[in-house]
Amino acid sequence: MRRRVLDRVALHTLHGPATADLFGFLWSLAMRRDLARVAGDGATANRDQAILDRYREMLADRDRLIAFLLLAEVWSYGPEMAGWFP
Repeated sequence: MRRRVLDRVALHTLHGPATADLFGFLWSLAMRRDLARVAGDGATANRDQAILDRYREMLADRDRLIAFLLLAEVWSYGPEMAGWFP
């Protein structure tokens, strides 16, 4: 029982990457989901799986994926693009 509590505490201290890297975020989320399953935290595992499912739908649409990757590229330019995005 004590180990399960410690696993849940560790799970809730995980954070996603500090970057806008979509695939890094998805990898981190999948790891969090798997750790939640191992720790017996079904609610967190189900929530994370639902998020992954929504991203899978977006990634399956080629036009949306291209638009998302282009937007991420524009955002990566930083301060020199300040004011470009309405």
